[in-house]
Amino acid sequence: MTERLLGSRFEKASLYTLERQIKELQELVENLRNIIQFIPNPEPPANPEEGMLAFSDGTNSGFDGVKGAGLYEYVGGVWVKL
Repeated sequence: MTERLLGSRFEKASLYTLERQIKELQELVENLRNIIQFIPNPEPPANPEEGMLAFSDGTNSGFDGVKGAGLYEYVGGVWVKL
């Protein structure tokens, strides 16, 4: 009986971990889909990293607030229109 309880708890913990990892992967894939295909976005990606590329749809004059729609790169902590 103890083995069944431990096995069941282990399976639930493993399932929870697997579900969490799948959710994280789904989020990463969605982020890649938006960035790699350059789908126009009204706002820059959250938590950008140096060298990241993204396409602005021009809302609020683009990611830099000035230059409008187009392809931007995150460089030195700011979005620069290419």
